[in-house]
Amino acid sequence: MRKSYWKTFELARLGVHPRTIRAIMRIQRRQQYSDQKYEQFKIQLSSIAASSLHLFDKKLLSD
Repeated sequence: MRKSYWKTFELARLGVHPRTIRAIMRIQRRQQYSDQKYEQFKIQLSSIAASSLHLFDKKLLSD
């Protein structure tokens, strides 16, 4: 079974309310999504910086 099912089962066994469990799962999903987007942003930013640096170096060499 899925990992989230077991987390839900364990939380329910501890007496956590179902709405609270769903809220926890939603927060975790959103955090994973934002972490993924942040990693993509860092990669894009580094590639932009690298290409800008490359263009800057070319300009210096041509002068």
